Amino acid sequence: MYDRTLPSAIFELQQRAARLSAQFLTAYGEDGFAAQEIARELFGDLDETAFVPQSRRDKLEAAKPITIGDNVWLGGGVIVLPGVTIGENSVIGAGAVVTKDIPANCVAVGNPARVIKSI
Repeated sequence: MYDRTLPSAIFELQQRAARLSAQFLTAYGEDGFAAQEIARELFGDLDETAFVPQSRRDKLEAAKPITIGDNVWLGGGVIVLPGVTIGENSVIGAGAVVTKDIPANCVAVGNPARVIKSI
């Protein structure tokens, strides 16, 4: 999307990233090597395990579980990091990034999410 307030260099980088993302999506199902090269161009040199599903199945690359209690409401666009527990009856505001455990019966908002109210 064009934003006239952005410097032209940033706009060009956005356009390049959008073009490469579209190429990646096309190549992903058809040519694994081409997709890998496009991803390298987008993100830099990644560890090979990022492209090998077997490494994830073998738990060489795994994440900690996320625990969400009963009656929890997550607003739109909330990001919950691995290993976090959100207590029951809590509300997490839209766009929050939950980096640490949130106790039960509270409202948390922000980046990083902070408890602002007990309910």
